[in-house]
Amino acid sequence: MQLYNLTNFTSQTVANNILGAMQDALKTGLAQYVTNRRGRQWLRVDIKRDDNNRLYFQFLTDTMQEVGHHLLKAALFHWSRADEREFSGLHAALYRLPQHPLDIRRGAHEEAERIKRGASKIRRMYLWWVNYCQSGRIESTTSV
Repeated sequence: MQLYNLTNFTSQTVANNILGAMQDALKTGLAQYVTNRRGRQWLRVDIKRDDNNRLYFQFLTDTMQEVGHHLLKAALFHWSRADEREFSGLHAALYRLPQHPLDIRRGAHEEAERIKRGASKIRRMYLWWVNYCQSGRIESTTSV
């Protein structure tokens, strides 16, 4: 079983891959995976809730080792200044979210469905009114 340490997270390529996975997790709300050079998934980036209902990123390796503390050290002391800022900014964006990104997407989808149902009801009423008017039951109020 491989134990991961700080040196596993210090390279620029690893930093870019992890930041990309964090961005995708924020967009989709789903767990994202980081692959190594051979294409094997070795790191899972997910969004979880703590006991106080606050959101946080969880970083689990393929050996089920939590490595968030190693990532923080790497970001602060080994990554470029821009990557460190992005890492901190992604955490800040996550902390500011009122609910889990997946719940936000699900709510938006349900809202869109409700609007769609309401719009179809309005459309049916409009078509009924047009048919009613065209059937000659209502005479035109305009005179030529």
